[in-house]
Amino acid sequence: MSNHGLARWTMIGGLLVIRHDSSRFTRDLDLSTTEQYQADMADQLLDEFEK
Repeated sequence: MSNHGLARWTMIGGLLVIRHDSSRFTRDLDLSTTEQYQADMADQLLDEFEK
């Protein structure tokens, strides 16, 4: 990482957040989705992580 504007790296709730000369972190991060939750989706996601 360059010395230009030294960034600060922080883990917040499992998300890597990079702070670069700003007081803002995740205030504008939108984690919403248009997909509806289905129980079988959780199993599918876990299978993807195990690959």
